[in-house]
Amino acid sequence: MASKRRVISLVLACLFLPVITTFLSGIFGAIVYSSWRSRSLDRGVQLYLRAIDDIDSSSRFNLPGASSLYNLQGQVGPPFYVTQLRVFDWISKLGLEKLASHLPFNEPVEGEPEPGIDSIARLDGLFKDVDGVSCAGVSNAKEFWVYVSLWSLPTVFPWDAAFDELVMFHDANPLPDGVELAYVDCFSEPFLCHIWEVQSPAMVHFQILDELTDDDYEMVAGQPLGANSEIVPTERLRSVQVHVIDLPLSEKSPQIMPNNTFPSPAATLRALTTQPKDDLLAQYEEYEYLNNQMSVFNEYYYEFSDTNTFLYYFYEVDNWLADNIIEPLGLEESFQFFHTLVFILVNNFIELTAAPLRALWAYVKDEFLAKPREGDALVATIERRNREQETGMFGDVFGGLFGDFLRGDNNN
Repeated sequence: MASKRRVISLVLACLFLPVITTFLSGIFGAIVYSSWRSRSLDRGVQLYLRAIDDIDSSSRFNLPGASSLYNLQGQVGPPFYVTQLRVFDWISKLGLEKLASHLPFNEPVEGEPEPGIDSIARLDGLFKDVDGVSCAGVSNAKEFWVYVSLWSLPTVFPWDAAFDELVMFHDANPLPDGVELAYVDCFSEPFLCHIWEVQSPAMVHFQILDELTDDDYEMVAGQPLGANSEIVPTERLRSVQVHVIDLPLSEKSPQIMPNNTFPSPAATLRALTTQPKDDLLAQYEEYEYLNNQMSVFNEYYYEFSDTNTFLYYFYEVDNWLADNIIEPLGLEESFQFFHTLVFILVNNFIELTAAPLRALWAYVKDEFLAKPREGDALVATIERRNREQETGMFGDVFGGLFGDFLRGDNNN
């Protein structure tokens, strides 16, 4: 009996330090995550304001009756001569739909928290209306390969040149019916890349499934879709599956491949678009917003703590305890659950206490420092755009009869 007590005491003594380090690890992680997430959201709002301001600036050059400059800039053209996806038209260009409550300034779903501004560009919650009306510039494809570029400069960047070669290759060797290519320029559309949390170079694969998944059915049943807030019968809707494939594959593939597997970036992209996609995509997890966000945060956290700081030495001790005490005792899952629980509780506590402080600081900036709150600035910008005429600065010059003629309103 005494020997059993000594064994139990020894085990508890051995576990005391791992419990403390796991507890502290959850606290440190939650603190860093809260700060990182707050900066990420602020960055998203700033980039969205910039996107709106870009449209607002370009609208000054609109001509009455003509397509807006923003639409002209988004047409198929150089450098790749395939569809370019942008903040305000990427969903429609892919021929997809989102919940109306996830679009800016629509009514949120009753009983659910109001979605953030990032919901407009998130890669989840996408649907395809198979009986929807097809419009000009809207695709009816069932599969997309979207290349994520940093600058769209084929003459400078090898992966941009590779995508340019891929487009020319498929001009000569067409993709199967229902498969299309598109691209995103992260320099001109930083908000989109920021919310997608995808770094160039990468390929994002969209595939329309043959039916709604159970989770999507519960999400969309009876809910309005799109900017028109139309309730679409679920029989017409299909789920959309998304995979993010980081490049180059030799470095970031789930399977270890030697560097000479693909002799060039162009060969890599051709392999992606010509090989059986089921074999390829089976290596990658389907995109899930929270998992992807935590993956990006983990990369940031490891870089953040992998320096000559207290956290670096703390995690060296934590890892040693995990390898030499927790794993031999077979307690990995228990300690992982404990770490996750601490992380969630501390993060929720931080959010509950930080939200009033952020609101107070925003009020101080607005009232005493002449810096309007970001949400107010966003709403004011949208309302100003809605009040202004889409004819831009040329509206007065080409007003009256000539303006009616350009708009096609002259019946004389």
